[in-house]
Amino acid sequence: MAKKAMKNCSVLFGQSLQKSILPILEHLGTQDRSRLEALLAESTSEKIGLEKTLQVTFPAHSDPLPVFNNFQRRINEMADEQGLAVRLQKDTKTRDSVATRFCWFTGPDPVVASVTEYNAAATRLASGNVFVPSRGVVTTSGAEEKGKRVVHFFVSYAHGDDNRHESKLADGLISFLRQHFKSSLKYELDVWTDRQIPLGTGWAQRIQQAIQDCDFGILLVSPAFLASKFIEGQELVHFVADGSESSRKPVIPVGP
Repeated sequence: MAKKAMKNCSVLFGQSLQKSILPILEHLGTQDRSRLEALLAESTSEKIGLEKTLQVTFPAHSDPLPVFNNFQRRINEMADEQGLAVRLQKDTKTRDSVATRFCWFTGPDPVVASVTEYNAAATRLASGNVFVPSRGVVTTSGAEEKGKRVVHFFVSYAHGDDNRHESKLADGLISFLRQHFKSSLKYELDVWTDRQIPLGTGWAQRIQQAIQDCDFGILLVSPAFLASKFIEGQELVHFVADGSESSRKPVIPVGP
């Protein structure tokens, strides 16, 4: 079987690794499954010491490196059979002591894959003009002159003094979107955040109006985001709550 392309792969560990490698675990024999589970328990950071790897996978073997090489090959072949891009890697410093060498896992990050899937769905919606409100499209004179349609994004994220990291991520994401939309021949970007609410105006009402006017929601998901009662009760309900398909806005979740 041809090997799966290894594009856009990153180092995997922790929960991302557990999620990505589950299909491989389900198809391994008992011994290899136990070895892989032991290795996954050690994969809490980007790299695992090769000496530790050998200890947990082949603890009773007098010369564990050659048998580990075969184990590594079996894991990667199983990934190929399952059509997965996950790989068990180790460095190529074969002349060095195992005490100074490392191994690691690579593969597509599940969060990135999820966002890519949502982006593809959003693009299909855009190409089919599904997002165009029936009441008409608010646009700008510049967009009208160039024959572009304005696409309105509502950006939802946790912010405030305790969530400055999320604010910086939101700024970076907005900047990224603006750069990419500059080259679009069909669409012009309009991004709304609650920083645009003038002082002294109805804060909650302006947010609800912005959600109603938007074509897409971008949710910057973080622990603080998920813990926000306001976001849960006033914003998420318009994007992910149960209800008719026509009443929900298309949404793109982004993991920080």
